Amino acid sequence: ATTFRDYRLLEFLTGCNAMHTDLVPAQKLPFAAKHLKQLMYVMMNMPHNRPMRTASSNVLEVGFGKGSNSIFLRALKPSGVKFFGLDVLPAHVQYAKKSAANLGFDDNVEFHLGDAGNMPAAIMANTYDLIFGIESLCYLDTDNSVEGFLSFASKSLSPGGKIVIVDGFRADDFETLSADVRRAMELAESGFRIRRMASKATW
Repeated sequence: ATTFRDYRLLEFLTGCNAMHTDLVPAQKLPFAAKHLKQLMYVMMNMPHNRPMRTASSNVLEVGFGKGSNSIFLRALKPSGVKFFGLDVLPAHVQYAKKSAANLGFDDNVEFHLGDAGNMPAAIMANTYDLIFGIESLCYLDTDNSVEGFLSFASKSLSPGGKIVIVDGFRADDFETLSADVRRAMELAESGFRIRRMASKATW
């Protein structure tokens, strides 16, 4: 488990706290906060931006880390949207629940412990208009985990619902680069695909 200390060190060295920074709508964000660009893409697919068949909507974030993405979206006060989050680490759940409670958002933001490849009953009990993951679904590192998540999503998405996965990154000018550079980058991308994540001891 990556510790919060690791992320504070990352912020000190790079000026950008990943996993994702404690976003607050009124907070001034550094231009380097590329995660906000990722979250804006999720926001474009939020239920309140699309015609839905029901008055209320559910949104599920898979692998929420500190919970900052869902809390940020809740802070924008979309009407009739309830947020759910799932993460595999107890420390993340504890941190996110405390953050939501401190802001008075625990009325319609719920964070749960569990594995996206084998969803807990509390998450399975709902249908969702949007399921999203930012830099997290790459950790579904076995075929069974991927199949478990996709099976859940196919049953739990409402009609017209969407899955939004933000995990791959390329420069905006990728297509203008030379063929050799594009090929080198494609090989680098392949090297970063995570399958069967090794433990520290195995590594």
